[in-house]
Amino acid sequence: MNDGRRLKGWRPPLGFLGMLGLVMAIEWTVSGHDLDFTAPWHWDWRVIGKAATRPDRVKDKEFLFFGDSLVKFGLMPRVIQQGTGKPAYNFALHTGQTSSSYFMLRRTLRAGAKPSAVVLDLTPHMFMHHPDVNKSLWAELLSPEECLDLASAMKDSAFFARTMLEKVLPTFKERQEIRANLMAALQGLSTSRRFEIPSYRRNWKLNDGAQLMGYIGAPTINPDEWANNLYSRWEPDPVNVAYLDRFLSLAAEHQITVYWLLPPIHPEVQVRTDASQFDLAYTRFVKQIQDRFPKTVVLDSRHSGFSPDLFLDGAHVNRRGALKLSVALADLLRESGNKVEKLRWVSLDLSRTRDYEGSIEDVNQSVVAVRADALAAKRR
Repeated sequence: MNDGRRLKGWRPPLGFLGMLGLVMAIEWTVSGHDLDFTAPWHWDWRVIGKAATRPDRVKDKEFLFFGDSLVKFGLMPRVIQQGTGKPAYNFALHTGQTSSSYFMLRRTLRAGAKPSAVVLDLTPHMFMHHPDVNKSLWAELLSPEECLDLASAMKDSAFFARTMLEKVLPTFKERQEIRANLMAALQGLSTSRRFEIPSYRRNWKLNDGAQLMGYIGAPTINPDEWANNLYSRWEPDPVNVAYLDRFLSLAAEHQITVYWLLPPIHPEVQVRTDASQFDLAYTRFVKQIQDRFPKTVVLDSRHSGFSPDLFLDGAHVNRRGALKLSVALADLLRESGNKVEKLRWVSLDLSRTRDYEGSIEDVNQSVVAVRADALAAKRR
């Protein structure tokens, strides 16, 4: 009787339900303006991360590439395919780390990928950073299972809670970008990248996950600043070391050859990393890992003879540099097998590599194409 009277007199918490509806409406509205509040690298982790789960993206791909922006900008799958006759896909991410590469490799294998070889790069300065350096990006990539995996490795339960909340609430995930956009609007400006992001997405689609930068000639850089900021002292983060082991173990379990690429950097920056003994310490680390995973083949292009005009900045290659590096890798993969794998450590001489003669669209050309499409749509 008492329970019946209580149920009869019960009223739904209209205030709470109204507040919940308001929150959902705000989140829905913000998600509809995602292009205004996110940067291209957010979309990179989101779009390429999803591509790794799609069987149509990984099916029949003989070569897969993982790592960070040095590989994303530097290795063009279509050039590799033309040089080897075998298809490839680039799953490298802006500011990618060993943990993101491990999750991406695992996703591709679960989606049915059966590559004969993978190429992995680990930019030393990203290897030294704790995974929390990418805290604004993990929600774009990780599933709950992967997030729990990384949180456990980091021994950080707050990371799991924060990342899951960011996946559910766009306003929480993009709070910094929303704040910057509002501040700019008060000054009559805009930080929106609504017309920039489609250009990058077009370029990733055309280049099978890679991002081909334009050519602007030799960059003006401060080599001491680059060397001091990125290559000062070798101190690998233990979480990154653990995920490197897991990546190499997973590849070995599936009998996949791993080519560990040490990408070229601007020659003036390279001179300083040599002088500081940074490269010596890093090389020692690479050899220690290789001793534990003897089927890993190191492709060392740090002293490859790349000239300054092949770089976009102190570390990333431009269009010409990317095409030359891709041609060199295609030549090596075409001759792969016992001949290369027995060497274990291959020093590339890219100064003698031929130029790529084919047609391929870079980011600058993608911007022009997207603007032309938008203009044509407006006229219709």
